[in-house]
Amino acid sequence: MPAALRLESPPTPPHHLHSDMTDDLSEFLDTDEGWSEAGEAFPATFQRDVFVFEYANNRYAVAAGQVVGVIPWRRPVPLPRSDPRVQGVIQDRGQIVVVMVHPTGQPRAEEGVDAERIVICESGRGHVGLPATLTVTVGPVRFANEPVAMATVDSDAGALTYLDPGRLVED
Repeated sequence: MPAALRLESPPTPPHHLHSDMTDDLSEFLDTDEGWSEAGEAFPATFQRDVFVFEYANNRYAVAAGQVVGVIPWRRPVPLPRSDPRVQGVIQDRGQIVVVMVHPTGQPRAEEGVDAERIVICESGRGHVGLPATLTVTVGPVRFANEPVAMATVDSDAGALTYLDPGRLVED
């Protein structure tokens, strides 16, 4: 994983954040880099290359170097007496992938949410599949705080829960 980059100073506020509220909403789509979703500045001092995806209207980030690939959803084969956080396994390109029930390792999936993709990640114990409803972006993202596993942090891509897939299959 790349080391954190220190940025010298936070960006200056984009002009459109101080414009009249009657302005067209499209102004806010141009750039909000260095700004939280609430429109408040944050000191974006850490940058990481991450893969950002959504599941159940929540955004998650995984270090880009850990992502092996993204495949269309297919139902995993359940394993008898497996950990309740594991939905089952699939085979992808000759590798066995343990597919989690939820990206955070929760033992229950979100009701009414059907995953459309599986984000396959490397871990120290093999490949882990995280359910996703939407893939958002991959590349450098600036964070207000140094991202730590299972913490939600503000970034120039919005609020993200930073994941470490290796921690999901420890023990």
